[in-house]
Amino acid sequence: MKLNYITTLILISVIYLFYVFPLSSQLFEHCEEYQGKVKEQVEVLDVETRLISGQEWAYALSDEKNNDTIDKAMSSIKEAHNSYDKAIEIAFHILWVSLLFLLLMISLNYRGGNLIKVLVGCTSVISLMALYIGIYAPSL
Repeated sequence: MKLNYITTLILISVIYLFYVFPLSSQLFEHCEEYQGKVKEQVEVLDVETRLISGQEWAYALSDEKNNDTIDKAMSSIKEAHNSYDKAIEIAFHILWVSLLFLLLMISLNYRGGNLIKVLVGCTSVISLMALYIGIYAPSL
């Protein structure tokens, strides 16, 4: 029994989507964590609240340095960079899986006369997945 190109495209596209959707949810989690940590760092170093704070004025009037605020901000930005690096790693994983999906479909339909149709289908599936990720993870 010979499978036609539409059945093959649909079957492999479904497998691709079932693999990439969980990766995209992990990507969204890391992006939200990144945004939260950056926001936390901005709140720690906010000039307006630090000017109003009596503790900051006490540090300013004495010769002591306020290492607590700086350490908090630095640890927050370090955690943000770690989350961003994990999100980038997952994004590259999705990129490689997408390229593998495209190359697989090209290799399966190279000799047939339906290569252009298969390429349109593959790029449509990949572009819809990229649009989904781009809408819900714009910080990436």
